[in-house]
Amino acid sequence: MTKKPQNVIFLGIDSLRYDRLVAGGYDYDSAPTISFLGKNGIECSRAVTNSGPTQLAFPSIVTSTYPLDYGGYDNGIVSRPASLAKIFKRANYSTFGFAQDHVNTNANGYADGYDSYENIYDIDTIWKNAVIYTRYYKELLKDDRCSKSEFTELNFTYLSRIIQMTIDYCNDAIREDSTHLDKYKDLYPYDFYEVKKIFESHKITINNNKQNFITKYTDAVDINDYFTWVDFIKVYRKYMFSIFFIIKFWPGLKKYFYRFRGKLFKHFATSTYMTDRFINWLNFKKDDGFYAFLFFNDLHENFTSSGISNAWHKDTNKYLSKSNNKQLSFFEKIKPKTKKTGSLIYDASLGYVDSEINRIIKFLKDNQLIDNTLVVIFSDHGTEVGENCNRSLTCSFYDEYVRVPLIFYSPQIKPKSIDTNISLIDLAPTVLDLMGLEIPSYFKGSPVYKDSMTKRHYTMLENAGRGPCDIMRKPLNISFRNNDWKFIYSELPALEGKESFEVELYEIKVDNSEVFDVSCDPKNKPLVDMFIKMAQSRCLEVRNK
Repeated sequence: MTKKPQNVIFLGIDSLRYDRLVAGGYDYDSAPTISFLGKNGIECSRAVTNSGPTQLAFPSIVTSTYPLDYGGYDNGIVSRPASLAKIFKRANYSTFGFAQDHVNTNANGYADGYDSYENIYDIDTIWKNAVIYTRYYKELLKDDRCSKSEFTELNFTYLSRIIQMTIDYCNDAIREDSTHLDKYKDLYPYDFYEVKKIFESHKITINNNKQNFITKYTDAVDINDYFTWVDFIKVYRKYMFSIFFIIKFWPGLKKYFYRFRGKLFKHFATSTYMTDRFINWLNFKKDDGFYAFLFFNDLHENFTSSGISNAWHKDTNKYLSKSNNKQLSFFEKIKPKTKKTGSLIYDASLGYVDSEINRIIKFLKDNQLIDNTLVVIFSDHGTEVGENCNRSLTCSFYDEYVRVPLIFYSPQIKPKSIDTNISLIDLAPTVLDLMGLEIPSYFKGSPVYKDSMTKRHYTMLENAGRGPCDIMRKPLNISFRNNDWKFIYSELPALEGKESFEVELYEIKVDNSEVFDVSCDPKNKPLVDMFIKMAQSRCLEVRNK
């Protein structure tokens, strides 16, 4: 590198599988901008996430620590050392980012270090996720794994936290007032003054009588269950009030309502809105060193446009025609009935996101910023897509879910392909090294191009499954991967006080689809025993801490 970049932009794409890029062996170039950046930058062809979904992946991305470090990922990065945003802020950079999901909010520590950090997710996603936690607590009580008083305290602690998160969200929305109205082309425009009042009342109630509150809302599954009839009228008076009111009378209609609402409004603002907001911000910061973090969710939901037009995937065929010359009928776009059709919509959605990334690159070029800017492309995890995907992937360690793109581009960087054992804990230290900033001692990753990386024998992946990261009560899952082998260790619920587990071993250099589990092959016993010892040591380490 001839000169260190002065700026850095992170462009993350939720659910982007590496094998859906040309560099990963895909037949169609659905993302020509990403392909260009990879070909002309540092591209890590063997990079994996340290876990998924997003809540599990992000601590590794921004703090270079493992998902189960520091007590796990329930509270985001609150208990972890300084994140990238804080490090860049301390170095006097202007900082910009989005909370694209309820797990990446100020309450979870992700806003720390940002000058501008905007919520672009629907407030109801907070409460749709809450049901995963409250159901888990009910299972603990039912299975006698916690006492009634522990059950009450678990619910109280969690619900108090997300009630406050909801109030904070409303405060932010009220403060924005009319300045971000374009966001509500995608998100439902609640009356946030009323939502705030309702949850301030709930906050008082749960603090005064936690037991009654928890009993009353034990079966709540979304934000609407916390509204009375009168609340409904106030909160939803802008649009669709009658439909919301109907589902209060007939809960059985709720799933159909959400399907309908999902066609009109989204869980988050789209890439178009994020790009517009970022470019507008950058127009005032062009002379400053800046750090920006954008994470596009559209591919996760197969969106191909912003606003209501996405209800019929308006631009799907436009992006397909640019990559693989396929076209879908109106009804195929509305409701894909085959994996092949779903796969094509995924390609079109990737094309849409790539077009927004191209807008950003063009802006940098037009404003003479590209030569001084480092662009980082990454994903947090893969997804279930394609005709050959026949297994559940969420929280798994199979390559369809864990292999992700990782690209570092700057005109100052000499293009290089790296095929060593890389994971997302290496993203942050690589960026700091390329930017000429000191790498903190607590980072567990290393710059991807260092000679020492050739001595790393395995990458480690880990999680506690979906829902709460209850390290002391839940079975843990650990995986080790290199270019030859994939080992998966899964604890099982203890029976009669005896620990139990199951393992899988795949020789991925010859079985890259991970179909043949060879853990029982006698010739692999020494390898399996070594991996078991490593996995059990890691489980013991995180529980002792």
